[in-house]
Amino acid sequence: MLTENRSIARDGTSVEPSPSGPFAGEGEKGDMKRIAFGLAVAFGVFAACFALHIVGGATGQEWLFATAVVLIFLTAAGYPAIALAASRLRMETREGRWTLLAGMAVGDLLTASALWAAAGRSLEWWQPFLAAVIVGGVSMAMLWGMRGVGLVGMRSEAV
Repeated sequence: MLTENRSIARDGTSVEPSPSGPFAGEGEKGDMKRIAFGLAVAFGVFAACFALHIVGGATGQEWLFATAVVLIFLTAAGYPAIALAASRLRMETREGRWTLLAGMAVGDLLTASALWAAAGRSLEWWQPFLAAVIVGGVSMAMLWGMRGVGLVGMRSEAV
């Protein structure tokens, strides 16, 4: 779990730690960079799975192709959770919610595209609706699992 990280100064007062990492000390501009970074990392993971799918199909390795297809579905459906984890933003913050919202939009599009491909490249009326349900369910499950191992921070105290 993510814990509060405070230090005690010599005079006994509590000292806030200075932020660290590539976006430290940039304020709102750094938060926007974190959102963009998280979304870009999630897309990179999806693109790597898609490239693996192409390699598996081109080389005739059915096991690699099938594995890549499963990974494509998982990364498309889990896009919001992957983006939030990569951004290192907390879920309850405004920036965390924007990351999830943007991730849902991209994840819905990618998942609907994967459903379109699985349906023989035929567009059906139910694909966008099913994509939204799949992305919501898979992302919630991934966020719950990531929270359990400390990859995603959430408010734990009662409000």
